[in-house]
Amino acid sequence: MKLLIIGGSGQLSRRVAELALEAGHDVWTLTRGTRPLPEGVHSLVADRSDDAAVRLALQSAGVQWDAAIDCICMTAAHARQDLALLPAFTHRLAVVSTDSVYHPYHKSVPQTEEADHYMDDGGYGAHKRQMEEVFLADRESLSWTIFRPGHIFGKGFLLGCFPEQSRQADLLAHMRADKPLRLVGGGEFLIHPIYVDDMALALLDCLDKPKAAGEIFCIGGPEAVPNRVYYEHIGEIIGHPAKIECIPLEGYLEANPQYSGHLCQRCYCLDKLRGAGIRMPDMPLKEGLRRHIAWLDGEAQQTRQKEASMSITTRQMAQSDIAACADILCAVYNNELWQCRWEKDTAVAYLMDFFHMSKFVGYVVEDGGELIGGLFAHEKVWWNNSEVFIEEMFIRPDAQRKGYGSLLMAQVEAYVKAKGLAGITLSTNRYAPAPAFYRKHGFVDCGHVLFMAKEME
Repeated sequence: MKLLIIGGSGQLSRRVAELALEAGHDVWTLTRGTRPLPEGVHSLVADRSDDAAVRLALQSAGVQWDAAIDCICMTAAHARQDLALLPAFTHRLAVVSTDSVYHPYHKSVPQTEEADHYMDDGGYGAHKRQMEEVFLADRESLSWTIFRPGHIFGKGFLLGCFPEQSRQADLLAHMRADKPLRLVGGGEFLIHPIYVDDMALALLDCLDKPKAAGEIFCIGGPEAVPNRVYYEHIGEIIGHPAKIECIPLEGYLEANPQYSGHLCQRCYCLDKLRGAGIRMPDMPLKEGLRRHIAWLDGEAQQTRQKEASMSITTRQMAQSDIAACADILCAVYNNELWQCRWEKDTAVAYLMDFFHMSKFVGYVVEDGGELIGGLFAHEKVWWNNSEVFIEEMFIRPDAQRKGYGSLLMAQVEAYVKAKGLAGITLSTNRYAPAPAFYRKHGFVDCGHVLFMAKEME
């Protein structure tokens, strides 16, 4: 089969490409070209936000594909792009949506594909539902199939499925240090995790199934369990039993609305999937977690070996670095966690504003001459002594957790010490992995500081 994957360098899309290649398919990927791809794919490069560039990239391949899989169809605009451009190149499409489309207050157990209430709050789940609606309104242009996975785990993904220990880069280190896991409500809500290979194989298998055409499917693994069981399995695998600290549920969702898709029962009926003849996910949760942990430990070992031998440099930032930094910023923030939709031009303008500050402090880290990350800060006067405020610091997604961020932090710390300044301040998303990184480097929470905002109509 000649297969086009929109994506191919991300967490799920890369695994789809790898398994498609293993099955003997001829695979093309369409990406922005900023991250490594599986060996053996044909690479097409275009920014998805540019319809003309996408069309030109597809035309340049000179191929009629048997099918396409869109792993990064995030919005209604992306769906309209698929329906406008792909029919000239293929007749069959599989699309990855999310279980976050369901309104958490109106879910059933188990939840079927049909629902009376969907998310409409302008967030990730709402955008995915709007994407689905574009396809539902057009069953003629393409033969499409949509999947709604919940928590995907396995190779390429971070561990953790529930607040406040979700997608946590240092989860294994945290548990191996016998630290408690803070879980809302003790982690009693149900989750229906799916192993990444099961998800990828279902996407591939549906393409020749007539009953899958024009349908939306719930999908999950063979087990739905309370979230705490997920962590208990991890503890058993690594030999450090999970120590769960219960965060009271009352008032938590009101204070943290971004977790609405997690603080509910995420258990799904798979009868429709089975009836369509699509390959059923069969990886047991504990075995999948065992493989996931083995992969993470292997990656950590490779990172340590690489750090011992690689040549890395840090230097002051130059204006010529801004474009590459903007590409990295887009790759870091345009995802489910941060829910941003940066465009390249806007990102360049945003970073240039920092660069032109009168007391700008900026550094980049390179590996083998390739720019890996950047730090944007500025020196600011305070009543007792000046300090440095970090505006942005980011590392390319595929290079995170490999020590590059620590090198950038060391540079700004050396700057502060050399000038005799008071210290370093910054703000960050408390629910992202970033706070753990900063705490590791000696930063403390400033409880007296309140970050406030006002939207203007």
